[in-house]
Amino acid sequence: NETLVLSVLKTLQLLACAPGYVSNRRNQETIAKYDGVTIMIALMFHAKSEIVQVEAAQALACVGLINPRCASIIENTLEFSYDHLFSL
Repeated sequence: NETLVLSVLKTLQLLACAPGYVSNRRNQETIAKYDGVTIMIALMFHAKSEIVQVEAAQALACVGLINPRCASIIENTLEFSYDHLFSL
């Protein structure tokens, strides 16, 4: 269900960084620890809906915001590519 997936992605964005883009390191690390990054990257590349792809990319940005460890996990995931972001 696309609406459910979008709601989950929005929730992850808010957990990873509060309004005003204030990062929450503990929540970012928890999302990364439980394979949230891998799932969001898969959604960013393979979701049929472009809005889901964009929201997944936004959620990844929130997880990596001011957190080098999480940013490194995102960059080192096999499928991840910055080039794909430009096409969204």
